[in-house]
Amino acid sequence: MRARVLIPLLGLCAGLTVVPGSPAGATITTTFTTSADTTIDSQAPTTRYGSAKVVYGSPESWKSYLRFPTAGIDDDVTITSATVRLYGVTTSTSRWVVHPAHRRWSEAVTYETRPAWIPAVLATSSGTATGNAWNDIAIPVSAIDKVRDTNLAVTGTITGKIGFQARENTHPPQLVLTFGGAGTTPPETGTDTSPPTTWITSAPSGRADTRKASFAFAADEPSTFECSLDGAAFAACSPPKSYTGLANGSHSFAVRAIDAAGNLDATPATRTWVVDASQATGATDPQPRGVPGDWSLKFDDEFDGTSLDTSRWIAFEGRSMNNVTTRRSNVSVADGELRLRLARDLTGAFISSAPYDGAGSNGFTLPVGGYAEARVLFPGSKNQDIYNWPAWWTSGPDWPAAGEHDVAEGLGGDLTLNYHGTKNERNYGTPCCGSWGDQFHVFGVYRKATSADVYWDGKLVKSYPTGDDGRPQALLLNIGKSGSRTPVTGDAGAVRVDYVRAWTR
Repeated sequence: MRARVLIPLLGLCAGLTVVPGSPAGATITTTFTTSADTTIDSQAPTTRYGSAKVVYGSPESWKSYLRFPTAGIDDDVTITSATVRLYGVTTSTSRWVVHPAHRRWSEAVTYETRPAWIPAVLATSSGTATGNAWNDIAIPVSAIDKVRDTNLAVTGTITGKIGFQARENTHPPQLVLTFGGAGTTPPETGTDTSPPTTWITSAPSGRADTRKASFAFAADEPSTFECSLDGAAFAACSPPKSYTGLANGSHSFAVRAIDAAGNLDATPATRTWVVDASQATGATDPQPRGVPGDWSLKFDDEFDGTSLDTSRWIAFEGRSMNNVTTRRSNVSVADGELRLRLARDLTGAFISSAPYDGAGSNGFTLPVGGYAEARVLFPGSKNQDIYNWPAWWTSGPDWPAAGEHDVAEGLGGDLTLNYHGTKNERNYGTPCCGSWGDQFHVFGVYRKATSADVYWDGKLVKSYPTGDDGRPQALLLNIGKSGSRTPVTGDAGAVRVDYVRAWTR
């Protein structure tokens, strides 16, 4: 039998009620509130809802996860009943369904990083979902984990989601346990001797064409963390943990959790991957992704600093662009990324490698025969629209005389490819299959004398004729506001850029 560890009178439990009676027949009711809760949505597979005040369940896309701090209930204590209580925000003909859940999740979980789903049903509510009231669902006492915290999941029975208040709200989910029977005594304070379990929720894998890496991780109970890269000594860290300037070759990452009682996870979570930022054999500089030939790197920004490198970029202030006024304050560099945000006042951002409108000659411009590439995350969702009006593009002076290549531009909720010139101007729509929002992809353009080739993720997706005077073009990135769609501001609607590079032969 494991060591005698008893439920605390204070701290873990929201309330403790002892019903009068003889000690041998005492009935004790303890109410737990969630230590973690969140929801996932298959229609928004990379979205995190850990800080949401309302979470949802449905038979199709929505599932909610609940964690109750039951670890430490003594083996000798008999649980006589268990009830999950949800404060509904939805009135519906759907009923609540409670499932068991694997413990390998945290409030940072998304649909993509969810643990394996357990379809078994613990209980279905006797009544339908009721809003602005407690909804009680009796579950089997066998579902309560006395060794570790109890993890449950909630869905619904009919099409359409039903919602309930999360722990960030005024009525967090509750688990009400009743203890009774001969020999039952009030729970006592004990000692936590169980180590936490650590897992990695997002990380690079396989081969990566960037010298940066970022890791998200979590534990099955409140913990601090220590990280190690390539076998170095473990050091304190917090998620997400980012690294830059990684050398080509194999790398390994490890992370371990330490809980509030000081218990250390003796089996850290690990991940290995290979950095391959120079795709040509023996090349010193990185090479274009997927484009054949031997190239010489002429422009490169990996955004490894803490602010925009003004020797490489101009951040425009007060310019009208794509339904917004641009502000330098909406441009930032941190953790190996450039971010261009749409602010709450609906101001946007716009940067250029040179004064593309002809107002000067400083900076880098892409000549005919050159190739430019950027690894960009466009805001949106893999199964939904591209947010706002973002773009990665090149353009020359005296528009459209020197031409404009919109290598990737969000229009009407789609990621599109477009060309502007004095002739052969055309919108090519979305040139290739795939999901393009809310994850990093590589987009590049190869300027030729009378045509251009565009590559998405190393695949040639479009070759088209051009009609411009062939003058060099600046490299451009911006975020604006759609004229017809609801704006998404802040980080959720930001353009994120891992690198921008340009080559000539």
